[in-house]
Amino acid sequence: RSNSRGGTPVCLWPLAYWRTVNTYTMGSNGLEVLPPLIVNNSLTTEARRKIFKKCINVLERVCDKMNISSYCVKEVLMKNGYSAWSQCFLENNAYVRNVSMGCFVDLSLPLDIILEKMRRTNRYSIKKAKSLWKSKIITKNDDVDIINSTFSQFRKLHMEVAGRETRSKGTWDIQCEALKNSDDFVILLYNKENELIGASLYSTTKTNVTYSVAAYKRELFKQPVGHISQWLAIEYAKKLNKQWYYIGQRPYSNDFLKPTDKEIAIGHFKEGFATNFYPTIYSVCEIKKE
Repeated sequence: RSNSRGGTPVCLWPLAYWRTVNTYTMGSNGLEVLPPLIVNNSLTTEARRKIFKKCINVLERVCDKMNISSYCVKEVLMKNGYSAWSQCFLENNAYVRNVSMGCFVDLSLPLDIILEKMRRTNRYSIKKAKSLWKSKIITKNDDVDIINSTFSQFRKLHMEVAGRETRSKGTWDIQCEALKNSDDFVILLYNKENELIGASLYSTTKTNVTYSVAAYKRELFKQPVGHISQWLAIEYAKKLNKQWYYIGQRPYSNDFLKPTDKEIAIGHFKEGFATNFYPTIYSVCEIKKE
C-alpha cells in the first residue's frame, strides 16, 4: 500500500512456493518470480524502486523462513531495456545465470511485411496448406456448448498424439473457462473429410498473444499443419489489435539448460515465423543466512 497505515494499493504481486520431494521453490504461477504489477502508472522510477526493494525484502524473509536457499527472476528484454525491477535484484547481489532467445511477431506490421519476414519455406507451406485444410477459430463469442465441445475434442486429440494424458483435465477446464472470459482463442484444422487434424490454443493479455499448447496428427508431421495455424493466429491477433505475438523460446545446443533435440527442432520451427528476437534474462539470488 502507499503508506504503512493503510491506503491506496499500488501493486499486485503473484507469489507462491511449492515442494518437490523435500525441496521448496519460490516463484510465480509455477515458474520464476515475476515482478509486481504496478497499478498506478503515474509513479516515478524512484517510487517504483522503493516498492521493488520492499518486495524483495519480503520475498527474502519468506524464503529464509521456508529454508529456501535461492530463487530465480526472469525478464524479457524488449525495446525498453533492462527494468528497474531487475536492476534492484542485481543490486541485491543477484547474478545473471543464463540468457535464452524468444521468438516474437510484431503485430504492428502489415500482414504482407510479416509474411515477407518469414522463412521462405514457411511462406510456401502456408500457401499450400490453404488448399489442403479447413479452419475454424473458436472464441468467447461462440456458444458455450461449442466451446466446451472444442476443448473436449482438443483434449482427446492431445492425448492421442502424446500417447498418454500429459495435462490434467483440471488444466483443460481452467483454460476453457479462461477463453470464455477473455480474448483467448482456439484454432481448429480439419481435412476434407471434416476430421479434426490439429488444434492450438492461444492465451492473451491486454497487449500480447502467446502460443500456449497444440496438437497435430502425427501422420501429418511432414504436412504444413502447424504452419497454417501460426499464420491464422497472426491474422486473428492483428484483428484483436494486440501488439505482440510470442511464439516461444528458440533453444540452442549450447544453452546453459541443455535442450533436447526435439526442443531444438521445435524452436527452429517457431523461429521461422518471427519478425523479432528478444533475450530472456534469468537472474538468481542466493539467500544469505545471518
